[in-house]
Amino acid sequence: MIILSVNRIELNVKKKSLRTSKEVRIEFERRGLSISDWARAHHFSTHLVYQVLSGSKKGLRGQCHQIAVALGLKEGLVEGLESLPFPRLPPKTRNDDIS
Repeated sequence: MIILSVNRIELNVKKKSLRTSKEVRIEFERRGLSISDWARAHHFSTHLVYQVLSGSKKGLRGQCHQIAVALGLKEGLVEGLESLPFPRLPPKTRNDDIS
């Protein structure tokens, strides 16, 4: 946790761990969600979501920035986006597959 002092007002800022594109794709698979369905549910262009995940769009501004932040690929602020679509989960172990 980082504490910032700005004009004598202290803000507690929790540092969020970022995900890689691979981790995001694995999380979609783990939850049984399609990337297209997630994109439509969050009013994002499906094509842009795939481009951000593939790395062909860096998410510097506009909707690509919003997508990257929403997926946890980069830090940033997006108005109207209250939380990430899913929390970061610990890596799946081999024993998790045995049921």
